Amino acid sequence: MTLLFLAFVNASSAFVKGFNYKVQEAVVQRKALQKDLLKKKTEFLDHANGHVDADEIRI
Repeated sequence: MTLLFLAFVNASSAFVKGFNYKVQEAVVQRKALQKDLLKKKTEFLDHANGHVDADEIRI
């Protein structure tokens, strides 16, 4: 009975470690995507600002 319990604890521990790894992997991937999106947004705005003339700006 003790061996069965230890096997269950070991399997549970392995599952939790695997789950935590997947969560950390997803967080790293999300941060990379956010960083890439911010970079693209900045590049777009820099590019768009270069095409706006003073004559086009009306307040």
